[in-house]
This record gives sequence, C-alpha cells and structure tokens, in this order.
Amino acid sequence: MTTARLFVAVYPPAEVVTDLGPVADGLHSARSRPMPHHQWHFTLAFIGPVDGERLADVRAALSTAAAEVRYSPPIRLRVAGGGTFQRDGRSTVLWAAVEGDTGPLTALAETVRAHLSTHRIGFDERPLKAHLTLARPGGSVSGDELAADLDALKAYRGPAWSVGEIALVESRGDNGTVHYEVLDRWSVVLARRRRAG
Repeated sequence: MTTARLFVAVYPPAEVVTDLGPVADGLHSARSRPMPHHQWHFTLAFIGPVDGERLADVRAALSTAAAEVRYSPPIRLRVAGGGTFQRDGRSTVLWAAVEGDTGPLTALAETVRAHLSTHRIGFDERPLKAHLTLARPGGSVSGDELAADLDALKAYRGPAWSVGEIALVESRGDNGTVHYEVLDRWSVVLARRRRAG
C-alpha cells in the first residue's frame, strides 16, 4: 500500500512570484536552502501521510469545501513583511507574511479542515499562521545578516491578488531535497457569466 504526504495550499499567481523573486534572491538566507520560487505557497492544512486508498476521500473533502466558499467574496491578499520560526535559538525558517483579507483566509482554512474532519482525514490542528517559506537558513547566516533580511522583508509590499483556487499537494523527498507536486486544484471563485449579445 502506497502512502502520500499531503497538504492543502494556496499558490500565489505568477506576477506575485515574479515581483517577490528578486527580493528573496537578494536575502542572505537565500545562500542556504532557498525555497524554489515555483514551490512558494501558503499552507491551509497539513495532512501528512495518507494511504493511497484514502486519496478519494481527501479529494471529496476539498471539492465540497471549495464549493461551499465559492459564493463568498474574493479573498484579496498581498505579500508584505516577514519573520522567522526558531528552534533552539536558531532561525530554521525565513518566511514572507501576508496582509489583506487574512480573516477570510483563516475562514477558508477552517472550512477546508472541517471538511477533512467530516471525511475522517487527520491533519495538523495548530492554528493557521499564514506564511510563505523563502529559505531554511539554520545556522548559515549571522545575526546581523538575518536582521538585514528581516528589514528587507519589512520594507516589501507586493502586488495585491485574489485567491482563485485551493490545491492538494504531495510532498516528496529525494536525495535530501523536497519537491512539491500539485495533484489537484479546485476553484474557490465563481466563473464569470458571459454577457449575452
């Protein structure tokens, strides 16, 4: 029986990635274990290992969650600011923050998690801390370099964008690196109706 390590995410659009890219690449922390730009995302729910036979249940939960929120107003966000997660006094993750409709983003995560629970799919129940991982510096940068990175992120305000879909993503490890593969996507916005004529 195969298992997949899964999470649910929102991916920023290409113009957001393009705008943030040069800033992220210029950070001292980018020298050590940077997150590839195409893998940047905001995690809504970390599911973890799931048996292949339960994958259909995960998809059903996410399809229902997306349908439930589709009639809500669009969620408008902007990448701005940043911070670090620390362990044992060392910064293990450097991340970019998000501003804008963070309440509705949290509500979207709660809806996703509620439908996962309904389908008896386990997930990490820690409260949402919306962030976009840029690098995992560990001990590779000095305190002054990390402070400079945080100052650069504090000054950054990217373009505004709307959340269009949620994605089911598989995390795969290979030779010490992690790769994310999107398995499926669901729209969380109504398609615009065409005008007659």
